[in-house]
Amino acid sequence: MPSIDFQTKPIICGYYGDMATYNPDITNMNIESLPPDCEIIIFSGTPWMKGKPLTVDANLIKQLSSNRTVILQINRENNYNDWVDVLSSDSYLEEAKTLSKFALDNGIKGFRFEELTPQDFNQTLNTKVGINIIPYLCQVKASNDLIIAIDVDYLAEYITNPDVYNFGELNNIVDLYLVNTFNLNPCTPSIYNGRTPIYKIKHGSNCLLSMEEVMQSLKMTNINFDKTYLTVEIQIMDINNMLYTYELECKGSIQEKSICIPNTTDYFQKGSYVKSENCGMLIQYVELDNFDDTCCCGKFIAFRNVLAGFRGQSVIPCPKIDVQNSTIP
Repeated sequence: MPSIDFQTKPIICGYYGDMATYNPDITNMNIESLPPDCEIIIFSGTPWMKGKPLTVDANLIKQLSSNRTVILQINRENNYNDWVDVLSSDSYLEEAKTLSKFALDNGIKGFRFEELTPQDFNQTLNTKVGINIIPYLCQVKASNDLIIAIDVDYLAEYITNPDVYNFGELNNIVDLYLVNTFNLNPCTPSIYNGRTPIYKIKHGSNCLLSMEEVMQSLKMTNINFDKTYLTVEIQIMDINNMLYTYELECKGSIQEKSICIPNTTDYFQKGSYVKSENCGMLIQYVELDNFDDTCCCGKFIAFRNVLAGFRGQSVIPCPKIDVQNSTIP
């Protein structure tokens, strides 16, 4: 497996393995079908149940890591509430040591730590998470020099709060900041054919949070932008938050009036925007792309357009998915 040079902004891809759990009509993608351009794979794994040991499919990790760097995403059963419990206890450094050993035993090169902020309005910010996550990450990284990736929330009140993200300290530990620049809004087809516009929209009835606004918040901090990766999602979603694939769209299995379907230009422009901000890129939900070429435009048409934009190439049109206009009224 080749070593990773983070200065070159390697392409990172999220892999879930069983997207059919979100929609039984989805055909799961085999590991062998992952795009070769994915240099780092973030595998979501299974939720870490409170009070139980972390587990992972060892054979699957072995397959994924045969020619790529694999990072395991830590999904806690009760998201932020579990982080509060762990990082408020006296034993959090012991858990960190356990994680480090787990990586060594399972051929994992690093971890992605997500949901370090409240995930809904019923949760209260606990500053012990922001304080104690720093020695926790140091302990995880120390013995094996593991890759440390953390998610960065999209809300300005968290991004700019040093009690949540002490970037002055984190910059010395974290290898990858994975910024939530996706799924920022509900699907509203009458306004926009996706969930995350690139540029700020004038406030009013059609106001949607944008990637640009998240970046504006980040630029108010001392985050290390050499380690910052914006997230671009490949995703078709309906107004009830049901996920679909481009395979289903191209087979004519989707009622388009109630669904947001990003087109090739949308993906191309997002890749271009990430490049213009001199950031790296995490491409989320590659499994929802047209991996079997049902759309007759070549495999992974959405993914290839994101890369084309990021690499300064040209948009690759595809009539079967260019079915909705991205102009915001």
